[in-house]
Amino acid sequence: MIEKGQVVRVWGGPMWVAVLAPATLLALVGLPTAGATPADDDQLVPGAGPGRVWASRADRETRDVVSKIEIIDGDTFSGRLSGSKRRVIIRNAGIQSMEDNECGAHAARDLLSRTLGNKVVIVSKHNSARTNKKGIFRLQRNAFSTSGRDIQLAMLNSGLVLPYGIGRETTRQELYAQRAQEVALARKGLFSGTYCRPGPVQEAPLELQVNYDASGRDWDNLSGKFVRIRNLGPVPVPIGKWRLRGGAHDSFYFPPGAAIPAQGEVIVRLGSGAQNANTYFWEGHRIRFFVPGQSRYQGGGAYLFDRDGDIRAWSMYPCRVACTNPAQGALQGTVSRRQRPESATPTPSSSRSTSPTRSPGVSPTPSVSASGSASPTPTASGSPTVSSSASASASGSVSGAAVDDQASPSPTELLGERVAFTNVSDGTVDLSYTVAMVRDQVYEFPLGTVLAPGERVLIFTGAGESAGLRHYLGVGEPFLFNPDVTGGTAKIRTHNGIRLACVAWGDRTC
Repeated sequence: MIEKGQVVRVWGGPMWVAVLAPATLLALVGLPTAGATPADDDQLVPGAGPGRVWASRADRETRDVVSKIEIIDGDTFSGRLSGSKRRVIIRNAGIQSMEDNECGAHAARDLLSRTLGNKVVIVSKHNSARTNKKGIFRLQRNAFSTSGRDIQLAMLNSGLVLPYGIGRETTRQELYAQRAQEVALARKGLFSGTYCRPGPVQEAPLELQVNYDASGRDWDNLSGKFVRIRNLGPVPVPIGKWRLRGGAHDSFYFPPGAAIPAQGEVIVRLGSGAQNANTYFWEGHRIRFFVPGQSRYQGGGAYLFDRDGDIRAWSMYPCRVACTNPAQGALQGTVSRRQRPESATPTPSSSRSTSPTRSPGVSPTPSVSASGSASPTPTASGSPTVSSSASASASGSVSGAAVDDQASPSPTELLGERVAFTNVSDGTVDLSYTVAMVRDQVYEFPLGTVLAPGERVLIFTGAGESAGLRHYLGVGEPFLFNPDVTGGTAKIRTHNGIRLACVAWGDRTC
C-alpha cells in the first residue's frame, strides 16, 4: 500500500522507477506543499520524513532510510536500505576521517557509531557513487539521524575529521567548511596540537599559507600552486617525517633531517622541480588545491601533521570565520596604459590618436585609468596623479583618462600597462605574502612589501626585475588592453581568500 507522500522505488538496473503522491509532484516542480518550512543548518525539513522527496528553492533531494548499521571507519558505514534486503556501503559526503593506522581514527569510528545509532536517513541530490581504490562500491551521501541531526556536522564538531568535498554530493560543503574553521580556531581534537601527544617543539609558532591559484591554466602551471610553512619562533623546528595533506589522504612526507629555520620558512610546490633545503615538490600530476568558483568544490585547505598525528598548522580557504584584515578598505586601485616614448612610435600621428589599433607593440591610445577619480591621488613620491573627466576606450569602456606623471616606460614595460594600488589610509599597509590577481595572472608580493600612507605599489604587465614597490608579471603581449579583451579585474587578497582591494575595467565588475 502506497501512503500519501511516499516514494516507491523499484530497482531495475541503471534507473529508478518512482510512484509519487500528488504533494510530492508539487514539490518536484517547486510548488510549496502544506506545512513546508525552511530547513536550518542541522535539520532536515520538518515533516519531510524518510522515503519522501523534498524540493527546496535551490535543489531537490531524495532520501532513504538505512537500518542495521555497521561501522566501517570514521566516515563510512554499511546498512540495509528500507524495503530491501540489499546491504549498501555509505560514504559520508563532506568529511574525511583519519586512516586506521593514524591517530584519531579509532576515536572517530567510535563517535560515528554512537552518533548514527541503529537507523539513519541518507540524503542525495545527485545519486553520486564511486568505486574506491580497493574496488568497493560506495554510495556518497549526507547522513542524518531520524530526528534530523546532521551526522557530518557532529563529526566535524569533534575535530577528529577534516572537511572534504567528495564526488558530486557537495550541496552542504560551505556549511561544513565553516564549521571546520570554527572547530580549528577553537583548537578541538586534532587541531589542539596535543591530542595525540605533546611535542615535538610544541611551543613553536607555525603558520601555514596555501597559494591555491596559479597563473594561467592550473594544469599547465602546477608548480604555481604551493604551501608555505613559516616558523615565527626563535629556534629551528625539525619536521622530518611530518606530513602535509589536503582533505584527501594523499600526503607529502618531509624527508629525514628536514627543518624549518628559526624565523624562516619552507615551501612545498605541486608538480616537479629541483628540491633544496627550503623548497620541496609534491610530485604527481594532480591539482590538489582547487580554486573556489572554478569547479564544484568551493574551497579547500592544507594541514601540517607532526609525526604523532597532531595538526600543528593549517589553512582553509576561502575564509568563512573571523575574516578581517587591517588592510581592508585601505587600498585604492587604478589600472592604466601610457604611451611609449615619442621615438618608439612609428608615426607622429599615431601618438595623438584616441582610437584603438590592432598594431602590435605600439599604443595609439592615451593613458587610461579605471579609477574614474577626478581628484589628485597621492603617489609614492608625493606627486599627484591627475585625472580628467574624459572617457576613453581600450577594448571595453574605461572611465577616466589619466595622465601619469612618471617617466615613460621602457620597451620591456609593454605599452606601459600597469595596475597601481595606493594606500589611502593613515597607517602603514603590510602586503607581505598577499596575492595580486590581474586577470588570470597571479603574483605574490614578497616579504617586506609595506606601503606607508600615500605610497603605491605598481604591477607592470611586462618584463622587468621586481624590487621595492615595482613588480612585473612578465606577460609577453599586451595584456590589460588589447582588441581581444573587453575588460578585466585586478584584486589583492590574502592566501585564505580575504579580499583587500579590487579594481575593474571594461565590462567587468568587482
